[in-house]
Amino acid sequence: MGRTRPDEELAVIVGRAAGGDLDAWSLLVGRFEDAAVAMAVAAGCWDDAADVAQEAFALAFRHLGSLRDPQAFPAWFATLVRTAAGRRHRRARFVEVPLDGIDPLPDEGGADPAAALEAATDADQVRALVEVLPVEERAVVALHHLGGLPYRDVASFLAITESTAKKRASRARTRMKELFPMVTEAFEAARPSRDGAFRDTLLLFIAIRRRDHATVRRLLAADPGLVHVTEEWSVDEAMATQLGFAGKASPLIRAAQTGDVALVGLLLDAGAAVNAPCDCQGAESALWAAALFGNEDVVAQLLAAGADVDLAAFAGATPLHAAAQRGHDRIEALLLAAGADPERTDDLGRRPADWRDIVRARSLDRREGWLATGIRAVDLFAPVPLGGIVRFPPAYGLGQAVAIFQIADHLVPAELWIIGFSHGGYEPATIEHESRETGVPVTVRLSLVGEDPGDRRAAFADAVDEVAHRSDADKLVVCQEAPGFTHDVLLALPTLQAAASVLATLVVDPAPAVSGELAIDTEPPEGYDAQVAFSPARARARLWPAVDPATTTAWRWPDERHHELAVAATTLLADYERADPTFALPDPATLPDPDRAAKGQALVRYLVQSFRIAEAVTSEPGERTPVHETLDRVEAILA
Repeated sequence: MGRTRPDEELAVIVGRAAGGDLDAWSLLVGRFEDAAVAMAVAAGCWDDAADVAQEAFALAFRHLGSLRDPQAFPAWFATLVRTAAGRRHRRARFVEVPLDGIDPLPDEGGADPAAALEAATDADQVRALVEVLPVEERAVVALHHLGGLPYRDVASFLAITESTAKKRASRARTRMKELFPMVTEAFEAARPSRDGAFRDTLLLFIAIRRRDHATVRRLLAADPGLVHVTEEWSVDEAMATQLGFAGKASPLIRAAQTGDVALVGLLLDAGAAVNAPCDCQGAESALWAAALFGNEDVVAQLLAAGADVDLAAFAGATPLHAAAQRGHDRIEALLLAAGADPERTDDLGRRPADWRDIVRARSLDRREGWLATGIRAVDLFAPVPLGGIVRFPPAYGLGQAVAIFQIADHLVPAELWIIGFSHGGYEPATIEHESRETGVPVTVRLSLVGEDPGDRRAAFADAVDEVAHRSDADKLVVCQEAPGFTHDVLLALPTLQAAASVLATLVVDPAPAVSGELAIDTEPPEGYDAQVAFSPARARARLWPAVDPATTTAWRWPDERHHELAVAATTLLADYERADPTFALPDPATLPDPDRAAKGQALVRYLVQSFRIAEAVTSEPGERTPVHETLDRVEAILA
């Protein structure tokens, strides 16, 4: 099954990988890559099994620290593969079928393996054979022959007994009869581990993210073709795994985003195509990414390597547009000197100079005793008092991190500090990436997964002391919880609330290892001033920011009018969601109570808001509505 040494027990490897050991992670991927692809095939993801496996490993890399029993890794990882496969099916409008714990599927009208084989040709033959198997048998066959797992490990992976695994394999062999050897031979020939490319692609992107030059150099020396690979997770998958990346990018684009000149040089020397766009929806180039992230030295390096200075990306924006949107004057000068066209417009007709005017015209909105966040839905439903404590319940892939960075951007020149315990999407490398991508500076004080719990608590206590007593600058504090450390955060909240320099503290609950729609309390817990939650239904409908009015609320309000408007708006939106749960926003005349439905739609649309930090991907200026205007507009809609 694996390529580990006999003395490298699985629990030891998992423990080392959870602590950030890249060599251990390489062993783990090498040991389970075949099984991941096999599981994806068993789940029906024939055409994109490798993509599903990549996403599952991305989930595992992100959440390995939350696995309490390292020996339970196989069954835990199998759940992640099912999750990734389920997302693929939902995007294709198929229904996910669980692989285990179900009754055997019917024979689909007596489907005959020989007839299926005769009707298929070449590459489709094995697929036609395996698809006639019930799903539970298919899983065992794929894991044993494509995944290369002995039956005891198949049983561990599927959380069944070894005897059950063997019985299912026997039934599959009987069902296929003399055609069974053809299937097993094809599966064994198709194992990803035969050439190691699957594992090394993952390791390359992880090494770039960590700026691990030695590993990048070693991987490229072993396989020069890796310089041309792309990430195999999509934008939606990246959001769901909280990778913070746009997906489908090349190694050069990821390196350009880090600002690491030596790393970019390694890839260029290895033959990376300087103008190759990513395969994601934005099609950005390495130069566009470097300009957006403010990496001046990398911009100069890419221009010297022949980068196309006017190669557009999201919404027709060129690198010069991206630099203007972020206020990177020195990069603008570099691009203009290289021949960038200052009169070129994006898809909405704006020149780089138009964006400079928009950036310079922004101003802040503050109220006596209250902190405007710049997000209409938050300011309406969960007003934040100065020094307040706001709870952010788990919001898996729903835009929570984007909203937090937007609040921080609105409060500039106040500083953004992220303290607490690494968990899920909140760990230093990801936060640094988000900081550079959004243009919002951040100070990170997170204790790392895998460290001694006592050391983690001591590091957190020191971070709280630094925020409260050793830094006089105004700051927005984001406090990240993690399993086992919730009490530590609760004990620190009074200190943060009493600190004069802390404008507000946002406490982010730990996300589960596997995405799901969680039940959220309809009011903040005791000790919190407000709660900001996010709606999966709104996120699916792309009603950004996907703030959920039903569970976004506060204990106290600036005045009675504000409270009454928030309650009335919440009621209206709840009524509307019952009539239109998918937010299709049809003609109100087709819904019950058309007049009220029209008001509901007007409010839904008003709460959709473009963010300054997303301008580079939308080419729409971010909106900053003063709170009094938000209240006036909501009152007019409700009238």
